[in-house]
Amino acid sequence: EGEQLVKLAHQLSRSFRVFYEAHGWAISTKSQPNPFAVNTFLGFEVLPTRHGTFFRIPNGKRLRCIDRLTEFLVPRYFTLREVASLAGYILAFKLVWNQYATLYARPLYHHLARLIRAAASTEAVVSWSTKMKLCALDLDMVHRALFLLHEGPQ
Repeated sequence: EGEQLVKLAHQLSRSFRVFYEAHGWAISTKSQPNPFAVNTFLGFEVLPTRHGTFFRIPNGKRLRCIDRLTEFLVPRYFTLREVASLAGYILAFKLVWNQYATLYARPLYHHLARLIRAAASTEAVVSWSTKMKLCALDLDMVHRALFLLHEGPQ
């Protein structure tokens, strides 16, 4: 505690630096990682463990994401831009969810591509403000993403 911890801070910083480098992270020679700080990367908390480096969604961000994804469960029409944004939003969790983010965003992108190809065959320019309704598979993927956002052992 107190004075003893302050004396150990420099050695702890060097130990953390070696630990992060052992996990494949490049640390600037100008910086000494603070062993008591929560490190973040692209808005996710970095959790180095002996099994590898993992990422966690901070609680505030997790709650905002739940609110945002819940908006898409309301049965209504969405613009192509909103659906593309939804798919990109899910895909942004690739650091945390690994292959699941890609798996959950893929049906949305395929549905968009089908609609864009169909519209392009009849129109010269496809408008991103064109309305569409999410299909059952799209809604299922949003539900699965929401399931991963809720706290628990998933």
